[in-house]
Amino acid sequence: LSGELPADAIASAQSSKLKFLSLHSNNITGPIPTSIGQLKNVTTLDVSINHLMGDIPTEIGDLVDLDILFLGRNSFNEAPLPAWIQNMTQLTELSLKSSSLIREIPSWLGDMTNLKFLDLGENDLSNTIPQSLGNLSQLVILLLNANHLSGTLGLGQLENLETLLIDDNNLTGNTDAMCAHEITHFIADCAELYCNCCSLCCSDEKTCNDSEWLGNHEAVWEYDYERVYWGFEEGVIINSGTGDIK
Repeated sequence: LSGELPADAIASAQSSKLKFLSLHSNNITGPIPTSIGQLKNVTTLDVSINHLMGDIPTEIGDLVDLDILFLGRNSFNEAPLPAWIQNMTQLTELSLKSSSLIREIPSWLGDMTNLKFLDLGENDLSNTIPQSLGNLSQLVILLLNANHLSGTLGLGQLENLETLLIDDNNLTGNTDAMCAHEITHFIADCAELYCNCCSLCCSDEKTCNDSEWLGNHEAVWEYDYERVYWGFEEGVIINSGTGDIK
């Protein structure tokens, strides 16, 4: 698919029973129409890996039943993480990878306690990692790599975490709190951050984590289009219900 998203067509679908809208990995350009907020029945919205631009419309926050929101790998205007996301407390998956995010990670993300998958990698986020993220007790995957984050890691409360990427940042100290429980995929800059449980340690000399780490987009109709597993091109498959590696 190519071209812009048709605002009229989206608006005309507002009374439909559309629940799953996945347009990822195309050549869609232009802004996301504000009429997207009229799709009240949508539970999954995935427009990642396109060429969308402009501001991320606040109207997405009107999708009160949204469970999965993937907006990453687009060319949006530089902006902080949209504040309206904090009202979408039903979200279980949020991906804003490479979405031109700036400033700090807001502490209110720690109130979104249904999150199991959070990807804020490859942005220009700075300052420290808010320790309120430790409230996300259901979190299985946390991707914060390739930003400008500094300070210490902490977050030892995340006992269900199976995948953690924090490499290509400016974090210091140690990962003792996180290493108190087993993490299958843990990548960090070990030159500045002492880590005795990382599955891959990167150094200052080069970026060693060159993999995409893009979560899978496939819907499984037998399960009513609900998430059954997360898969990455690296071959990592994590059961979304149990966190088990397949």
